[in-house]
Amino acid sequence: MTDTIPTPVSLDRVTDILDDQDLKWLWDDESDDILRTGFPNAAFAFFVREDRILADAVWRATPPRERAPELLAAVNEWNLTQITPILHFSEAPDGSLSVHAHRRLLAGEGATRNQIGAFTMSTLELTVNCFNWLGTQFPDLVTWQEHNHE
Repeated sequence: MTDTIPTPVSLDRVTDILDDQDLKWLWDDESDDILRTGFPNAAFAFFVREDRILADAVWRATPPRERAPELLAAVNEWNLTQITPILHFSEAPDGSLSVHAHRRLLAGEGATRNQIGAFTMSTLELTVNCFNWLGTQFPDLVTWQEHNHE
């Protein structure tokens, strides 16, 4: 496999990218076709369906249902002014709101290592930045500590 010849997509190829960046990851406890990684404000899941790599991230904040109108306004603002990731939210089983960001890489003809690397790393960066923005919109919901890695 080279960096410039498209080959079929797989999660193993995503793990290679994460390993190269010294990022920790693990296989999902319940499904071995879901790759998980995370940051202080985001929990990521990567999976392959047909000819796509899909990324879904959950913001670690748990807004109460009563904040839905405010959250809807913020989600709409993000989706109207930013290209990616796409934000949405839904009600969680416990009645709180769950905010998700998602992206996908269409790879019907396969993808190069560089394409998978660019997709993976830009997904992580753009989603973390999106969730940082949400944190500025809802600072009272940020209950975790950010790590200073400088």
